[in-house]
Amino acid sequence: MADRAFRCILIAAIQSLVGDQIARVALTVLVFTSTGSAAATAGAYALTLLPGLAGGMLGHLADRWPRGTLMVGCDLLRGGLLLLAGLFASSPAIVCFVLALVVMAGGPFQSAGASVVADRLSGEAFRSANTLRQICIQSAQVIGFGVGGVVVSAVGARSGLLIDALSFFVSAAIVHFGIGRQPRDDSAHDSKRSFRAGLRAVLADQGQRVRLGVFCLLGFWIVPEGLAGPYAASVGGGSVRIGVLLTAVPAGFAVGSLVFKQLSSARISRRAVAPLAVFAGLPMIALVGTPPLPVAVVLLMLSGIGTSAFAIALTEYIETAPSANRGQAVGVSQSVGLLVQGVGVIVGGALAEGIGPGRTLALAGLAASVVALPVARARIRWLRRESPQMPATVVV
Repeated sequence: MADRAFRCILIAAIQSLVGDQIARVALTVLVFTSTGSAAATAGAYALTLLPGLAGGMLGHLADRWPRGTLMVGCDLLRGGLLLLAGLFASSPAIVCFVLALVVMAGGPFQSAGASVVADRLSGEAFRSANTLRQICIQSAQVIGFGVGGVVVSAVGARSGLLIDALSFFVSAAIVHFGIGRQPRDDSAHDSKRSFRAGLRAVLADQGQRVRLGVFCLLGFWIVPEGLAGPYAASVGGGSVRIGVLLTAVPAGFAVGSLVFKQLSSARISRRAVAPLAVFAGLPMIALVGTPPLPVAVVLLMLSGIGTSAFAIALTEYIETAPSANRGQAVGVSQSVGLLVQGVGVIVGGALAEGIGPGRTLALAGLAASVVALPVARARIRWLRRESPQMPATVVV
């Protein structure tokens, strides 16, 4: 926190993310109220994720342009788009389209921000900074989703979208006055700065491939967020219940990340990724009977603790990427993560139409743990090659 640039990026990210979550609640309420369809609601939620695939492909811009300037430009663009969404809040289709563009513009911003932090901090300082950032992001999601349910219920979806627009303008001001231009790193040739080049570089590294495998599990772990509206309707309905359900997984993630950062060494945290990844889906299986809201929240929080495996893997991923091409590497991870999350939400919504949200969440949890098994084994084999002395206490 002594680093001015990190403080500014963290504060900007937290307050704009709170606005994003309010907007997501607004979108969920708009679509589910107008259609009553789980598939349509999940599809609309996916539109807040899938365009990030294209945004991630633009991550290499963080290696081409001054990173501070790029972040400010992205924020101003997103704020303007959300003002437009607020004007057309009565049309869910237009809101979905505009939010898709907002998500796309977020890709270069995230790549630039992660690169600035990694360039300024190293070693344990960077690992602490990234863990703190992940905890704050998840906490902001909890606050945003919780407050979003109340805000949308009290003042309507249009106001929720306008609040999100304001948050991006504030973020742009914080970044502009806090970190400045942050000139690019010219140690790599521009011809090597592209999404395709970044993907090849990541896939050529075994450790990065294993971490991408962990990121792919996000496609299962995101399903509860996509089905928050339908599940809330099945246990009483209301935007407040939607907001509460949406807070559960991020809250568990924040708790898990904090525990593993504060109560364990870096070595133990690295070893914990495999069992945490397998565990994350197991509590979701108990949702098969559509238990009442308090029980569902507890189960999803437990699942969220397991998903903290992602925070550990992401820290390793960013730290390992070369500085001059870090933006494109972060863009690759964003594209992969958002692609699988978007697909997961769409498939989950389609299944919920036929078998109900509770059974769909249980199926997603079971699939998550089954798919996590080979990912965990690959992770363990890689760790043993990196650290031959590692004891066989984390075999999955």
